[in-house]
Amino acid sequence: MNSASPLVELRGHTFYPGLLPADAVVVDAGGNRGDFTREIAALGSCQVVVMEPVPELFAVIPDARHVRKLNRALGAEAQRCVFHVGRNPEANSMRPLRPEELAATIEVEVTTLSDLMVSECLEQIDLLKLDIEGAEIDVLLHAPEALLAQIGQITAEFHAHTVELARSPAEELKRIHAVVERLESLGFICLNRSAPFFIDVLFVNRERAGWSRSRAAWERVVHEQGYRLVNSVRRRLFSTPPAPPAS
Repeated sequence: MNSASPLVELRGHTFYPGLLPADAVVVDAGGNRGDFTREIAALGSCQVVVMEPVPELFAVIPDARHVRKLNRALGAEAQRCVFHVGRNPEANSMRPLRPEELAATIEVEVTTLSDLMVSECLEQIDLLKLDIEGAEIDVLLHAPEALLAQIGQITAEFHAHTVELARSPAEELKRIHAVVERLESLGFICLNRSAPFFIDVLFVNRERAGWSRSRAAWERVVHEQGYRLVNSVRRRLFSTPPAPPAS
């Protein structure tokens, strides 16, 4: 396990490949057409469990030797629920959509993280990728602490920035901060690569990574603050200057 390896970004999700063991278990929740699953499976011999509740998208996820496909949604509660299929195939959600964004509603099976680990015989998850259009907050707030301790990395796209999904931006940000506080209290370090939004957020389990507090703080400075600085400089150098006022 090479903890000094750089961050990698796949399909908008950032993680440390060097923290993944040779036989890593990856859960891709919100698999869509399987692009993330395809690319991470190509990185090595990891086992991937990909979850996608929309049948039309699930059908095009490619079969592969080390990939298990589940036609289910991941949620905080095991149930069958109404699922909203968007005109944008990347905006399907258990949350209601605006009428102009909605293509159809279907009924889907929802599985919790706890039930997933039992049904798929997973002793741990080395990388959990969450792109589940708002449900990621409740999943992370309600998963048992002992289960979260078995996860090495969590790469998540939160959706407070998505107006049609968020109940209210302020309330959603409050709930996201509650997730951050909970995971940090359990020994994770949070790297928000998309501040002030939470579109690309990585949580690293310090104990699983073998990081001291000082090492974790250094990683945050390098990969979070450094990322903000680079983007700030890029905007200053390449943004179009405002037009001069008309005379």
